[in-house]
Amino acid sequence: MAWIRGLLPVYMEREKMPETKTLPDVREWLEDSPTPWPRKWIQQGRQEGLEEGRQEGRQEGIVSIRRSLERQARARFGEAVVQPLRLTLETVRDLERLDEIGEWIEASANAEALLARLRTL
Repeated sequence: MAWIRGLLPVYMEREKMPETKTLPDVREWLEDSPTPWPRKWIQQGRQEGLEEGRQEGRQEGIVSIRRSLERQARARFGEAVVQPLRLTLETVRDLERLDEIGEWIEASANAEALLARLRTL
C-alpha cells in the first residue's frame, strides 16, 4: 500500500490523494477522480503502440524489398551475385537506397557491373 501511495501522486497532475487504507479504497478513489489520467495513459499507450506498429511494418517492408531485389538479381545474373548482394542489402535501411539498388539491377549489363556499383556503397 505504501508503494501505491508513493507512486500514484507522481502521476496525478494536481489532485491530492486522500488517506486510503486498502486497495479497494484506492480503486474507488481512482474511478471517482475528476482527473482523466486513465484516458490520458490509454491514449499515450495507443500512440506508442501505433508507432511500434509502424516501425515493425516498415522493417517488414524493408525485408520484403530486400528479398525481391535478391530474386530479381538471381533471375537476371544467376546465383553467384546473390550472396554479395545480400551482404550489401543487410546494411541498407533506407527505402530510397533500396529503390536505387533495384534500378542498378535493371540497368547493369552484367553481374560484374552490378557488383562494382554495390562496392561503392
